[in-house]
Amino acid sequence: MTSALASRLLQDGLDMHRRGAVTDAAAVKFLREAIKVAPKHAAAHNLLGGALKQLGRTDEALASFDRAISHQPDFIDAYVNRADLLMTLNRLAEAVDTYDRALAIRPSFFQGWCNRGVALGSIRRASAVRRIGIVGLGKMGHPMARHLARAKFDVEAKILPTSTMREASESG
Repeated sequence: MTSALASRLLQDGLDMHRRGAVTDAAAVKFLREAIKVAPKHAAAHNLLGGALKQLGRTDEALASFDRAISHQPDFIDAYVNRADLLMTLNRLAEAVDTYDRALAIRPSFFQGWCNRGVALGSIRRASAVRRIGIVGLGKMGHPMARHLARAKFDVEAKILPTSTMREASESG
């Protein structure tokens, strides 16, 4: 069993997928078979990550992209797929880091620069929103202002859990 056989399995699977003959769930099964044949085939791991992402299995997808990168450290597509998924998950700092790694390999990668800028902009906006919100709540004398000012702000979290907000407003 060789990498050539794995490549052939991958190509057949891609052709079937393009024709609509394979669902993402079937693609996962097909790609896992190709990986059994050639466990270090980076493209297989990358494609598996894409299929898993489409199925909403994001942790598995990230692990597949990571395996693709570990098997082929200069594989731009795997970095981009990983970073795009991290953006979708609102894990912006990790996405920026992944785009940085891709851009270190290919500095002329225009879309990587654009996507990195979007992630950085989102981080800055989240931080600015926090500052504006704290100031506004403070001017209203709202107890949440004290809580937010003390809390470690996680740029990857979209909102504070409802229970945390409730506790802060009850404690003030």
